[in-house]
Amino acid sequence: MRKAVFFSLFGLAFFLSCSHDGQSVKSAEGLPRAEFADSVYDFGQFSGTGDELVKTYEFWFTNTGDSALVINHVEPSCHCLAAEYTQNPVAHGEKGVVRLVYDGAENKKTTHFYRTAVVYSNASNNPVTLVVEGEVVIPTE
Repeated sequence: MRKAVFFSLFGLAFFLSCSHDGQSVKSAEGLPRAEFADSVYDFGQFSGTGDELVKTYEFWFTNTGDSALVINHVEPSCHCLAAEYTQNPVAHGEKGVVRLVYDGAENKKTTHFYRTAVVYSNASNNPVTLVVEGEVVIPTE
């Protein structure tokens, strides 16, 4: 499954890199555009119990478009991932945030995770997919 996801993402990245002839992608006239500083975050390995298995990452973005950006909703891929986000309109040139909270407390064994959250907005580059991944290490007894 990881190979399928990897090759799908690789193919998409290749397609997008070829589709604009090396020029930066510009926002559609009159529309907002969410430019995220990053879209993937790796928590690495972590272990513990309870709250030690809860990890948070903030994905910051700038509205580089021409009008106010409004996030309609964020759809996490799993019940173990929660999303909080800027609720107010983000004006041109201003910043907003999507905060993802991964709760690894339900893991009963060491496991690698790869979770996505799809951000739906009125931006010209809607939707945007954010990724958190890592490895929860559960000690054997």
